Amino acid sequence: MELADFRAHVLVVDDDRVHLRLLERLLEKHGYRTSCAANGKEALDVCAEEPPHVIFMDLDMPEMDGLTATRAIRIMDGGSRETLIIAMTASSAPGRREQCFAHGMDHFLEKPISSAQLHEIVSGWPARRPARLATGMPVDLPNTATA
Repeated sequence: MELADFRAHVLVVDDDRVHLRLLERLLEKHGYRTSCAANGKEALDVCAEEPPHVIFMDLDMPEMDGLTATRAIRIMDGGSRETLIIAMTASSAPGRREQCFAHGMDHFLEKPISSAQLHEIVSGWPARRPARLATGMPVDLPNTATA
């Protein structure tokens, strides 16, 4: 498949239905295939059925939070870290970013998230993938980091 033909599968995980649908529409507008889940357990079901290329994962959800779900996804993928997992949160409590990275997430975004940020992250996934796989470490995503 040519890179120009690449159509990333993106999973959005958020218990806020309005935010979930907004991100889904923004991603579809950019031409990405999307799946949605309202909590970590649903996200694991989606990942088992058709592993996504990129996951935007809310942190605070009922049934299973984003950190627990991320740990489970990393176990499911055998530590390959092929799926880029982006933490999304409305709260940037001290140490939260480091906690996300320690649980296997690749990047951290504060809500609200713009259409441009979504597109920049997903469109750059194929190019960043080899570097992340080689190092096993989170990768820098341009213009999306929050302090």
